[in-house]
Amino acid sequence: MKKSIFNDLLIIIGDKDELSSNIIEILNRSALEYIIVSNIRESIYENLYGFQFPKFSSSPYPYIVVDDLVARKIKRYNLIIDKELELWDNHIHTQLAYCSENMSVEKNIKLAKLFGLKGIRITEHADHLYFNSSNYSDIECYTKGISYSFKEDYRIKEFLEYKKKFSDDFVEFGVEVGIDFNGELLIDPEDLQHFDYILGAIHVLKECTANGFISTLEKLLKHDIDVLAHPFRIFKRSGVAVPNQLFKPVAKLLKEYNTAAEINFHTNEPPVDFIKECLSLGVKFSFGSDSHNLAEIGDFSYQLNLLKEAGFFGDLKEIMWSKIT
Repeated sequence: MKKSIFNDLLIIIGDKDELSSNIIEILNRSALEYIIVSNIRESIYENLYGFQFPKFSSSPYPYIVVDDLVARKIKRYNLIIDKELELWDNHIHTQLAYCSENMSVEKNIKLAKLFGLKGIRITEHADHLYFNSSNYSDIECYTKGISYSFKEDYRIKEFLEYKKKFSDDFVEFGVEVGIDFNGELLIDPEDLQHFDYILGAIHVLKECTANGFISTLEKLLKHDIDVLAHPFRIFKRSGVAVPNQLFKPVAKLLKEYNTAAEINFHTNEPPVDFIKECLSLGVKFSFGSDSHNLAEIGDFSYQLNLLKEAGFFGDLKEIMWSKIT
């Protein structure tokens, strides 16, 4: 959720009566927490130093997020993506994720189309499809691997039913999968053939160190991974500073294995210096919202800004991953 002056609510400037019924429908359906501000208090307006609020009433539905009025941390965004960018959201979860807030395959698709995406790849956590909600995060899942799962807990068939029902030119299905401590994927090998897309992820390390990360990454990449999910997020979640000496060797490994780097801001802040290393080596990128809430789908303003911060102002098609790559 984007920060604003109203305690983590999205600020939408304008009068509700002026907003199109279409955009109100989008916001209501997405369960996005938001407020409509029609009368800006004088004290707020003075702090904006004459900053003009966009009229939030027509596509691409511009809005402003205010992080800090005093410091004037004010950014403009568009809710609707420029369709000419032809962007895919390659990391969207479903109601089968134990960490889902309000996800729904059908709503994922409807919102993605409304938000101007070219397509989406629905990628569920593989361990959530094989282990129950009580043991999927147990360390034994990583010491014993897929053999620690029980057939009665399998929900892979349910996920494949969604794939059968919803797959088309706009929607593809994949899995977000990690490896156990023996280097084997946490998924039944026979099920891999059903998916269009493999998103590799490191959610657990034996040792949260630079060496531990590189060793695990190389074992993961040997499984023909299409995209590496949220590189380095494991360090942030472990309360450890990201070792910046990893940026170059990780970029080299991704290039060697022809694996794309995901730019993912879900509880994450991708290091701009790593993006620069990938750009210099020709590593491809993948945009992933990592949506666990419908409001996050296709929200790529941060990804686009990060690429600019890294010095890229060219044609996105030259650096974005695709299945043809």
